[in-house]
Amino acid sequence: MSSPEDTEAAWAHDLEAACQPPTLLSAGYVLERATDRTPFVIDRAIPEAAITLLLSPPGVGKSWLAYAMVRAVCRGEPWLGIEPAPERGACLVLSYDNPPQELGRRIKRLGFTPADPVAFHAPERPDVALKLPDKADLIRGIAGRRVGGLPVRLIVVDSFRQAHTKDENSSGEMGEVMAHFKAITAATGAAVLVLHHATKPNAAGESSARGSGEILASADCEIALHPATTKLKARAEWRKIRGWKLEGEEKTIEFEVVDPERGRTEVIGSGGSRAPDPELTPEGDTGPADDAAELAAHLATLPAHVRPTGDETAKALGWRKARYNAAKKLLNGAP
Repeated sequence: MSSPEDTEAAWAHDLEAACQPPTLLSAGYVLERATDRTPFVIDRAIPEAAITLLLSPPGVGKSWLAYAMVRAVCRGEPWLGIEPAPERGACLVLSYDNPPQELGRRIKRLGFTPADPVAFHAPERPDVALKLPDKADLIRGIAGRRVGGLPVRLIVVDSFRQAHTKDENSSGEMGEVMAHFKAITAATGAAVLVLHHATKPNAAGESSARGSGEILASADCEIALHPATTKLKARAEWRKIRGWKLEGEEKTIEFEVVDPERGRTEVIGSGGSRAPDPELTPEGDTGPADDAAELAAHLATLPAHVRPTGDETAKALGWRKARYNAAKKLLNGAP
């Protein structure tokens, strides 16, 4: 049995530890980690180190959109017409709804290859399923590893209902599950895309995330998918965003899941019309002109035999590809 002195010493030790990061943070600690702009995996669509909720009724195509996003992040390609971040990354897909056979059929139709840096968890037996909260540490550890030599930048959870063992309608239990997702984003810096079912539309035609309101409240971004009608294509609507702005028509992107030929599926979107997010630049910076000058100075430092690609140059400068393209166009004297 511990003596009063031992108990008091243990309490003092715990108190001292609680007054240090990560439990208690000073203003300096927080300010050192401040960012001037939200970093993205997909520009102004999917934020890094954050939870994005992808909602829809059945049959609208949320899994196709999610897997098309995985391919875009792995290859540094646009998604729904939106530019990706300048640095491509690996992906982790936690697929609880589809066995490997169906999952393989889908990614084959989307044009995946064995060289794509993506890892799948598609358990064929309940005893190997990585579900929250019991397997939270394992999921976090797996997400922190490299796939194909690249860090994991996107984690897809397909779908939310099968990813945990808690009561979906309990605020407290959903708060616990969502806290585990937040811990995964904090530990890895990856974006977590959670696929979830929407409620049936109310009298006003509006729907929300099924289950406790804590699910949506804990998300940083919400994308609601609306089915196609006789007059409109299917739409992806950004209904909740935290840390950046979308104006008017930028909040909605039309998309189609099409089969242009046998054995192939494409996800096509209208996001190319979304205006680029202006970069935050130092005081006195004049924008594109300074970018062109910086690009010229960077290229001048390279040996004559080195000819990097646009993606490599954008990565070296820490730019999005769209910013590099604009600077390159100005540097070449194009109108």
